Amino acid sequence: MIVYITVLFSLSVLIGGLYAQIAIFASHLFALYPLSITLKYDCRWLTVFLVSSILVSLLWHCSQLWFYNIKFLQLDVIHQNLLIAVSIALIIFDRVPQYMLGILLSYTIFLSVFCLDTVDHVSIYLIFSGCWVLALMFHILYELIHKKYYPTYDLIMLFMYASIAVSLYTLAPVNYNVIHSIWHVCAYSTLYFSFKISICRERIDFE
Repeated sequence: MIVYITVLFSLSVLIGGLYAQIAIFASHLFALYPLSITLKYDCRWLTVFLVSSILVSLLWHCSQLWFYNIKFLQLDVIHQNLLIAVSIALIIFDRVPQYMLGILLSYTIFLSVFCLDTVDHVSIYLIFSGCWVLALMFHILYELIHKKYYPTYDLIMLFMYASIAVSLYTLAPVNYNVIHSIWHVCAYSTLYFSFKISICRERIDFE
C-alpha cells in the first residue's frame, strides 16, 4: 500500500508544480508510516525522537518562507543524520549497546560544528551519511552470507527508496519544492521499511 501511495503522491507533485510549496509540508504526513511501527511496539524514545525530527523539519521549511535562519537548517540536518544513524544501528544490533550513546553523542557534537561545511564541494553530513549506509550494506551482506533471514520485500524496498532519496539530492537545486517533497516521501518510506526490519518486536536498547 505504501508503495502505491508514495508513487501517486510523487506523480501529483510532479504534475501539479503549482502546489509544490504545499506539498513540501504535506509530505511530512508520510512520517505516520514509521510512527505507526514505533507506536505499535511501544518504542517511546524513538517515537519522541522521530516526532521531534518532524517538528524541526517543519520549522526549517517554515523559516524558508517567513523567518529565514541558517541555524534551523543546521538543526534539521543534525536531526535527520542522527535519525539515519539510529535507524541503521537498530538493524545492525539486536539490542543497541550502551556505548552507542557515546558514539551518537559525539556524532551530534561533530555535526553541530561541521555539518554545513564541505569537502571538495561535498557536504560533510552527506559523507558521514554515506559511511553509515556503507556500514549497513556490509552488515546485511555479512548476515546474508551467514544465512540470517531478512524479509526480501522489505529489504528491496528499503534500498530502493534509499537509492531514490540519495539520487534526488543531486536534483534538488533544479526545482527545490518539488524534488524535496518527493525526497521527504522517499526518506520516510526508507525509515518505514528499516523499522519494519528492526522493530518487529518490543526492544530493549542502550542497556
